[in-house]
Amino acid sequence: MVFVGEQPGDMEDQKGLPFVGPAGRLLRKAVDDAKLDPAHSYLTNAVEHFRFADGAFGSRTARKTPDPPDPRPGAHHRLPAQLPATIHPSAVLRADNQDVAYDGLAADLTVAARALAS
Repeated sequence: MVFVGEQPGDMEDQKGLPFVGPAGRLLRKAVDDAKLDPAHSYLTNAVEHFRFADGAFGSRTARKTPDPPDPRPGAHHRLPAQLPATIHPSAVLRADNQDVAYDGLAADLTVAARALAS
């Protein structure tokens, strides 16, 4: 299962990892609720992370090259070809009715968990 995030937020840029902010916490809760084995998932972003470096005159710049990705265990398992797409967890955080949006996300991940188990 591959989870692709939007461009990194502030926390993702600071840590150089995807899904470490509020949307990541929500995703991890949904993954747990769906009983999806995290070992069968890979987290990434559509846009690479930037690491900040000191620039000229004490300014900070985002021009430092990011480290190569650190694959999580199980990221290279063969997965079924057809798995559902779902909303990004940040869409749940922005939704007018977060409970309904979260339930939809968790339901989609439950379908994915069942597909992986079969």
